Amino acid sequence: MSDAFVESDAEGDFQEDITDSPVVAETGEADFLDEEEGEHDNLLQDLQEANALQRGNVESNAVDARKVQQPETIDSFKTRLAGPSTHKAGLDKVDKRKVEEVIYEISQGSAFFENERRRDKATSDRIAALMERYEKIKNNDLTPHHVVVDAMLERLDRSRDLSQYICHIDMDAFYASVEELDRPDLKTKPMAVGGMGMLTTANYEARKYGVRSAMPGYIAVKLCPQLIIVPNNFEKYIAISKKVREVFAIYDPNFQSMSLDEAYLNITEYVEQHEMTPASVVSEIRQRIFEQTKLTASAGIAANKMLAKICSDVNKPNGQFQLPNDRAAIMEYVRGLSVRKFPGIGRVTERVMESLNVKKCEDIYTHRGILYQLMTEVHFVFLIRIYLGIGSNEVADDYESHRKSVGVERTFSNISDRASLYAKLDDISKKLSEHLRAKELKGKTLTLKFKKSNFEVYTRAKTLPKYTNAAAEIFEHGQRLLDAELPVTLRLMGLRMTTLRSTHANEGLMRFFSIAPNASPNTSPVQPAQSTQPPQSVSFPTTTAPLPGSPPQDYTCPICSVTFHSKDNHQFNAHIDLCLNRTEVKSLVADERKRKPIDSPAPPPQRSITSFFK
Repeated sequence: MSDAFVESDAEGDFQEDITDSPVVAETGEADFLDEEEGEHDNLLQDLQEANALQRGNVESNAVDARKVQQPETIDSFKTRLAGPSTHKAGLDKVDKRKVEEVIYEISQGSAFFENERRRDKATSDRIAALMERYEKIKNNDLTPHHVVVDAMLERLDRSRDLSQYICHIDMDAFYASVEELDRPDLKTKPMAVGGMGMLTTANYEARKYGVRSAMPGYIAVKLCPQLIIVPNNFEKYIAISKKVREVFAIYDPNFQSMSLDEAYLNITEYVEQHEMTPASVVSEIRQRIFEQTKLTASAGIAANKMLAKICSDVNKPNGQFQLPNDRAAIMEYVRGLSVRKFPGIGRVTERVMESLNVKKCEDIYTHRGILYQLMTEVHFVFLIRIYLGIGSNEVADDYESHRKSVGVERTFSNISDRASLYAKLDDISKKLSEHLRAKELKGKTLTLKFKKSNFEVYTRAKTLPKYTNAAAEIFEHGQRLLDAELPVTLRLMGLRMTTLRSTHANEGLMRFFSIAPNASPNTSPVQPAQSTQPPQSVSFPTTTAPLPGSPPQDYTCPICSVTFHSKDNHQFNAHIDLCLNRTEVKSLVADERKRKPIDSPAPPPQRSITSFFK
């Protein structure tokens, strides 16, 4: 199997993930959606430049895209310009070609247009290289490859778990619906939430015109001149979301929240305990949400999270759909779905799949021999799991504790002045610090993300000397990363903290070495024999034998968190000695490596998820 095909639409922005697990590069809900007013001016400036170019008032060396691209390439480029959210509920009856044409026309000449054209050309080049390889193998005997793939399918099929009822609940046009609570008159009018720079959502009336989330407001107004745009108010959204989550907790205390307006629930136990059907339980959940918030929700019920998410879109808005936990029913349902319906299949992957005649899920099996040769094992297994309708059914509320990063970013009008860039960085640092503290996390790796005025995106990262969530320290290290890029003109800046750990991670160890409750600073519960040192103000577990008849106690190691259940603590003390020695050895080795760098070849660069061709 080739290692030449691993890809996502993320292309540096982490927009997609090729698993059905939650996206781990999660941000604070508000921060990556928030747009500042300066973005409006910047986008209007792009638009004015584009119009001037069309009138011939501005000279440009750029050649009109239509003169260099073949018709089929122009079509793919227009689709790309339309953005990643064109498959959202409520947009199925929209004339997508018309919307794409409007976006194409209004964007021409802008820096965004040129950047997207470069990225589209890069994708076209990759597809061309793939097709060259395809031409070489398409007439080969695929029987041996079919045998291998069929064996893989059989093994995967045997792992299918149909015992769980997983529900995906998604609030309908959440931000817009919250705003309509305060202004009921907006329910019958096309309305969107956000700003002229970017929209965070649109109600279903606006979607009839092709208006959607992640669309610049000035384009939305071009599509729907009567559109009403309401500014974001995340305090309201968070308050309503809290009420929704309280309902979720009744039916699954371990529900997995994916954002302010959607979550996965495992309702298997509730169904069994209350002798209800999954459909009736979900109807009850949706009814309770409505009673608590006056908002509607849509839901999907299936054997795993991937299918449940797809099903939640079937009867949107204010509906639900259940796919039976039956292998034949799942296979029949999945086979006719577009591959784009599945989480992890984005615009670029969809385009690559179409070049290989894979448009529907059933086409994955038809072309399995070719796909097996052209793709990496990881990506190929991902696709055949889609074909089988197999996904994860693990729903856990510890998503936050396993989150891998926390980030904040801001979009603004072009800035090149050093002081202004520092001011933006300081604001972002403070916001990131607030979110880390709210989530009781510290981080050790800081990444600076920035977008230049030509829309090219870059990231720079460094490992910090210690774990931190302090705004001043975040700013200090972020400033060093930024200084290395100056002078530069930016339109977006963000900071992301990774290598996270809980702020409580050292609490056990600190308690272990804390001053004894009833000890004075000059005394110690344990006096070392023949010691020439003054008594230390730390408390160690004593080694005296327990009183007769005393019950067993739990001892938790403050270093590795292992718990011992015993009537004495000799074993516990021995374990602590081992842990401390192991920790000390690691520290000595690390110090030695710092003093004497080891000459070794640099590790091979990690493959980007977008570099999927040889």
